[in-house]
Amino acid sequence: MMAIFKIKAVNLFAITIMVVCIISCNSEYKHIEIKEILNGSTMGTSYSVSYVSDSVSINKKSIDSILFELNISLSTYIDSSIISKANTSVDTIEIDAHMCAVVGRAIDISKLTNGAFDFSVLPLVNAYGFGTEELKDHSSAELDSRHKKVDYTNINLSCNEGHCFLIKKNKDAQLDLSAIAKGYGVDQLSAYLEQKGVSDYLVEIGGELKCKGSNEIGQHWRIGIMKPDTNAGPKEYVMVLSSDSLSLATSGNYRNYYWKGDELYVHTIDPKSGKPVSTELLSVTIQAPDCMMADAIATACMVIGKDSSINFINEHDDISGILFYRERDSLKHINVGLNARLMPKDS
Repeated sequence: MMAIFKIKAVNLFAITIMVVCIISCNSEYKHIEIKEILNGSTMGTSYSVSYVSDSVSINKKSIDSILFELNISLSTYIDSSIISKANTSVDTIEIDAHMCAVVGRAIDISKLTNGAFDFSVLPLVNAYGFGTEELKDHSSAELDSRHKKVDYTNINLSCNEGHCFLIKKNKDAQLDLSAIAKGYGVDQLSAYLEQKGVSDYLVEIGGELKCKGSNEIGQHWRIGIMKPDTNAGPKEYVMVLSSDSLSLATSGNYRNYYWKGDELYVHTIDPKSGKPVSTELLSVTIQAPDCMMADAIATACMVIGKDSSINFINEHDDISGILFYRERDSLKHINVGLNARLMPKDS
């Protein structure tokens, strides 16, 4: 499977939410057969589709086919992808329905976050060595040159009679949809399951997830949020959430980083300063109406920091979240309106 993201040894930060299909079992619940847990690779990470049904069978090839289409549209690591062609084009270019949908939402969320989420940040992502290039040229001249290319307002859409065109006001503008694509993939797979008549499911791509209904023993789905620490074990949960309807995404900087001399470089770039962010936040888990929005908002919160994130979430009734940060030597967290039920970690 071709990938949207090139994963290095440290590029595992997004997988901070571990799906727990069965943490406990209770005989008082009627057992309903779970047809299959489908697993695979996509977008430089893994995916998992769990569903419960006594009448519907989902073909893994159908899941892989959907994800393949998304890669062909949105992957900056595929030279022939639609986004790669758009990034090298200096003219208006026709794009497919997937890219049109994602760019349209990306524009809206960029406006909503006042540019903290900016999908035109690829030139800087590459400059700091977190993108498709191995370049790590941190000279002021190079960074200033690339920073001038970053401005989401330089990118617009024009749609007419079933055709969608990408318009770049700045011919050097380049798109990076990696902070929203996994969420979109989750939404697309969820929509496919519902179209097939599945109403109880949990879909996860690289830690971004959507769940609906109940698991195979009739209980809410349970999601363990991992400790934001590079030394944390695979099942070292900070908390467990329980819900029958949840779209969730996590962003963090505690794994995807490197040192150059005495300076720390993290993968999240502040589009306004043109530099890697430097905040007290270790990770942010966001709940939103859909996974695509949660994915992008989580990135925006990592950019603006703890206090501004709290204010932003409180200003939007359809967004909630949990912020993890370090205070002195202690790991702290703030729950900002997340309505999923918090469960004991050992339940």
